[in-house]
Amino acid sequence: MERKTYEQILILFPQKFLYKEGRCFVFSRSMTGSNEEVPFINDDGSTFIQDLKEEEGKHIWIVGEVKC
Repeated sequence: MERKTYEQILILFPQKFLYKEGRCFVFSRSMTGSNEEVPFINDDGSTFIQDLKEEEGKHIWIVGEVKC
């Protein structure tokens, strides 16, 4: 998901992070590193998603706008 979407989720649901059940990544140019919930991805979205497609698993769900 993009950073703005992530921030809105934290505001709307402060008691529980909604995406804890699966792997979650936040695409951001301003946030770096990671926190207890997610790593922040500063790389090109299309490259990162292509790498995810090569891993095991079936579905990739994108929330927000990631330019691919």
